[in-house]
Amino acid sequence: MTDETSAPDAGIGSDIAPSYDIDNDPDGLTREDLIAKDWVLDDIFDFNFGPDESAKDAHFGLTLNFSGLLVSGLAITRAAWTAGTMAGFPENASHTRDALTKVWASDDEKAREAAASRKERNLPSRTRLSVHLKDVQIYAPGGPVNAAFWRGNVSDITGWTLGSYNPAE
Repeated sequence: MTDETSAPDAGIGSDIAPSYDIDNDPDGLTREDLIAKDWVLDDIFDFNFGPDESAKDAHFGLTLNFSGLLVSGLAITRAAWTAGTMAGFPENASHTRDALTKVWASDDEKAREAAASRKERNLPSRTRLSVHLKDVQIYAPGGPVNAAFWRGNVSDITGWTLGSYNPAE
């Protein structure tokens, strides 16, 4: 019997190297790094964005219960979130924007290389760690707060529904 937070195969398919032992991952990844907290939500992200988030301009409405708050907007890829966040930096912060753009591009490249290396070795891929939204409303005590872009840890999501509750849409 499986629990509701993991798929029947726990995210590790039959194409994985037969000698693979999740408790002794060669790269030091843990179960939390490899097994999606909510495999259904992870599948929705994969179908919309691709496992490597390579889909361009893809988005879908998503409402999350996140650390006790309701967060609603359009789910987007990390690349779209990065571009939107960087575009929102004020001109007088161009040094910070440029430095972050460079660091985040390097981080993305390292993550792609690590994912390719794991694929070549028939190892399970790392699960998605963050969710990215645009055109966001955060329903907090005292009233809703609007944000152009938002990022949160998937591990902090306690519930979700497809669709965005954002009157601006």
